[in-house]
Amino acid sequence: MANIEENLYRIVTTAPAIIALMSDRLYPVVLPQGVTMPAASYRQISDVPYVTHSHPNGLERTRYEFNVEADQWSEAKNLADALITVLSGYRRGAADTVRIDGIWLMNRFQDYDDNTGIHREILDFRVYHES
Repeated sequence: MANIEENLYRIVTTAPAIIALMSDRLYPVVLPQGVTMPAASYRQISDVPYVTHSHPNGLERTRYEFNVEADQWSEAKNLADALITVLSGYRRGAADTVRIDGIWLMNRFQDYDDNTGIHREILDFRVYHES
C-alpha cells in the first residue's frame, strides 16, 4: 500500500525544476555522509487527524520538514525556491496513490554550519491527505 511519503518523494523527484538542481538526491530523515551537493532530506514532524465538527473526516494533517543543503548559499536558496514552487498549493495529481487535498508552506528559514561550510534552507509544509 502506498503512503504519503512515497507520494511526496515522487512529486519532488519527478519535477523538472528539481531534477535540474539536484537530480533525485532527496533522502528520508538525514543526508548520507559524502552526498553530492546540493541535496535535501525530509522528515515527518507531526501527524494528527483532521477533525471537523468534532469528528475525524478521514484526512490527516501531517507536517513535513525539508532540509535543503548546499555548498553555496545561492544553490540552497534556488533549490528551496523550486521546492516551494513544486509543493506549495499542490492538490491531487493524476499519479497520486494517496489522496492529497493540499500542501502548504508553513515556515522557511536559513541556517549556516560554520564547521562544515554548509548552507541550509529549512522548509515546513503542512500536508492534508487521506488517512
